Amino acid sequence: MPTVFIVKTSKNHAALFPSTCVVCGESEPDHNMKVVTSSFGRWISLLAYGLPFLSFHSVDAPAHKDCIWSLHRRRAFSWILIAANIAFVIFWIWPKLKGAVPASAEIWVMCGTVLVLMIPQLVFEFLYPPSFDIELDGALIRYEFTNEKLAEDFAENNQNAELFDVDTRF
Repeated sequence: MPTVFIVKTSKNHAALFPSTCVVCGESEPDHNMKVVTSSFGRWISLLAYGLPFLSFHSVDAPAHKDCIWSLHRRRAFSWILIAANIAFVIFWIWPKLKGAVPASAEIWVMCGTVLVLMIPQLVFEFLYPPSFDIELDGALIRYEFTNEKLAEDFAENNQNAELFDVDTRF
């Protein structure tokens, strides 16, 4: 299982990335990619877009053009799977279960069914984390890297950053 290295900085700090692609780790990236997250993570932000209590944050990280597309495809595919699971439950599974579930428990059974269907996707995300990701953690931003050298260089470039030990996500 890949290891994830976490670097935390202040939300107000402008991150300084090394001149290395955050996806593949090669030097001299030719582009920057924008990575966006919310206070509830990227999955929930898609489902609750526009709610006033959500706080969004974006970062421009150096990457090669092909790497940008591979990371964005992976994130988009994750969101599409979530939407597909929800649609599958609402339009195919739920009509078959509706008569067998008490009215007071309908929403809980529907949510539980969606969560059970998402287990394979969650296991995949834990076993094969993206090479770079960000998350809001209160007043801090968590930068997650699978490349240890890149995480160390990033923490070095950002003097107020704090590099955390290995997070195996389990």
